[in-house]
Amino acid sequence: MVDPRQTFIDVDVTIGADVTIHPGTVLNGSTTVGDDTILGPHTQLTDCTVGNNCVVAHSVGDGIEIGDGARVGPFAHLTSNIPPTVPQPD
Repeated sequence: MVDPRQTFIDVDVTIGADVTIHPGTVLNGSTTVGDDTILGPHTQLTDCTVGNNCVVAHSVGDGIEIGDGARVGPFAHLTSNIPPTVPQPD
């Protein structure tokens, strides 16, 4: 966590390894965050599942799933699931 004083994480939230949580982020309900993910700043997620290696910047989501590798925001209001990102060959 970049600044724990400016972040709220509900008691039922599960956070994976090597997650970066920026100030102003609020994680509510049964939200689950995968490994190596970056949240915020100012992201609010309630009862969401976020995959591994995601970036969710300045966005709001309620009851949705964000697939592995997805990049979301800034300024997104998520109303449906985001599928995993398929790596593109070089």
